[in-house]
Amino acid sequence: ALLPHLPPDPTGVLLYAPLAAGNHVDHQLAAQAALQLAQRGYSLFFYEDYPYVQRQPSEVERALHTLHRLSENFAPWRDHAIPLTEADLATKIRAIAAYTSQMEVLFGGAEAMARLVTRYARQVGNGQPAERLWTLHFSETDVTQ
Repeated sequence: ALLPHLPPDPTGVLLYAPLAAGNHVDHQLAAQAALQLAQRGYSLFFYEDYPYVQRQPSEVERALHTLHRLSENFAPWRDHAIPLTEADLATKIRAIAAYTSQMEVLFGGAEAMARLVTRYARQVGNGQPAERLWTLHFSETDVTQ
């Protein structure tokens, strides 16, 4: 359903999709659709499903393995730590806090969420706030598709 809304030339188009580390069906479907677009030449970045990646780091490997099986035209995954400013981090925390119905269930409250998000962002960035994105690259033999 997304393809008709994208430019026909994928050059310069960046797509972001959930890594699907957390077993949410809607995230899995979005990731699969994004892979199909990547096979058409669109650049694709997967973002980590928070808080699942912090609570269960093994979910990242499971998600990568699942997506790799679905994307036989791609070579190995690469992760990229994208630096965040303190203002970026504060914006991310405010955005997560907007899910008020999830604060107690997932984090035990907004203050606990802010601490956990900050800790994870600094872990990803080796002391500086960062966001990890994952990319896959076409294998050398499949670039002609």
